[in-house]
Amino acid sequence: MTSFICNTNIPYSWNMLSWDKARANLYRLQKRIFKSVFVGDIQKCLQIQKLLISSNSACLLSIRLVSQSNIKYNSGVDDKISLSFLEKFELVKFLQKNANNWSPQKNKKISFINENSCFYKKTTFTFSDQSWQTLVKFALEPAHEAIFSPRNFGYRSHNSIYDAQKILFLNLNKASYGFQKRVLIVKFSDVCYSFNYNILLKKIIIPRSIKLGIFRFLKSGLFPSFEKPSSENSLEILLANILLNGVENIHNSIRYGSNFLIFLNPSDNESIIINKLERFLDLLGIPNLNKVLKIYSAIDGFDFLNWHFKVYNNFNLYCSPSTENYRTFLKRVKLIINNSNYGSSVKVLKISPIIKEWKIYNQFCNLKNFKTSLFFLQKKAFKSFSKESKNDRYSTKRLISKSFFNLSSLDLNNINLNKKYSFYGVHILFWFEYKNFLPYNKICINNKILCIHCGLNI
Repeated sequence: MTSFICNTNIPYSWNMLSWDKARANLYRLQKRIFKSVFVGDIQKCLQIQKLLISSNSACLLSIRLVSQSNIKYNSGVDDKISLSFLEKFELVKFLQKNANNWSPQKNKKISFINENSCFYKKTTFTFSDQSWQTLVKFALEPAHEAIFSPRNFGYRSHNSIYDAQKILFLNLNKASYGFQKRVLIVKFSDVCYSFNYNILLKKIIIPRSIKLGIFRFLKSGLFPSFEKPSSENSLEILLANILLNGVENIHNSIRYGSNFLIFLNPSDNESIIINKLERFLDLLGIPNLNKVLKIYSAIDGFDFLNWHFKVYNNFNLYCSPSTENYRTFLKRVKLIINNSNYGSSVKVLKISPIIKEWKIYNQFCNLKNFKTSLFFLQKKAFKSFSKESKNDRYSTKRLISKSFFNLSSLDLNNINLNKKYSFYGVHILFWFEYKNFLPYNKICINNKILCIHCGLNI
């Protein structure tokens, strides 16, 4: 790869590198990996992956993501919280030299608190180990994006949680006879501590030397995990997606991370589907204790991804925030409102992002329901703000309007919900009658060039 120094007359700086050029080089290699796996040319994919791992652009970007974007996850295992300019370039050379024969260095376990206020321990590695994991993810992600199931929406670069919500609406609406259907919800454990290493390594599409490095990390404490908090470019989430890939083919279903939902028609036997699921998990070496099974009727309602779905008497499907989600939201806001250490202006600054986040997450839900309305919370905030002597009726109303605003005031058009099939390309052209050697104009007339993503005639 070429050098990325913009101007050699100026003293060297990390921010002076041409990161746009580095991203373009990385994206070009990732796109070729995606195309080769999509058409079934695994040998070519492995060759391009070797080229990507030795690429100067990929090494620089992996170090940048670890040292700058994910600072809060760098715990100083090797007595370092940051790297200097020279240390970063020394690490680039070290990665290029030893990437194909990598062994993990020091690691330690740090305690985190998840969304349910439960402690769990997470293994953190050194800067060099995290950079190697990010570099491997650059080569591994496009190869598996080409073969992942379209019903897998969990923690992928181009999918949104609203895509899973849309599939639920399509399968349980009035036109699909959703009032007759049942739902089987399976909750896997967020961290897979016990699984079959051989099955996971056979599923991974990457050169054998890199597989050996991944195996060493798995033995040293790197487990496939959907647990948060995790770094944006963590290899753990990708390995968990690869391990559970194929579970969506058991029946009509969707999966978002460790949450798995199966749609059951009236003629479907849930015991047969559960037996298929248990056989699939036994093949992966995942024990049955690591999952929770629950069966619901669409008429009775069920909770999934912090939403409550229910089919009413008019056979229409309605979605609203779940009771647990609403209670945790109220608890967070009331703690700030009832805190006497903060003034009204400080309370508004703390409340408004929480309310904005909650309303954006539930933007496609029915928020006019009396159970999930914010009327009484707004009334409580009004009483708390009006107790201050500096606030009158009009200033309190202005503070309330800043924190409790309508969803229509949000610029939802700027929220990027990418609906493409893949992040690595919109259309990939493929000529499936290449033996005829027809002229290009005749091929276009006879519609012989198709997109291998969506089947669109180009």
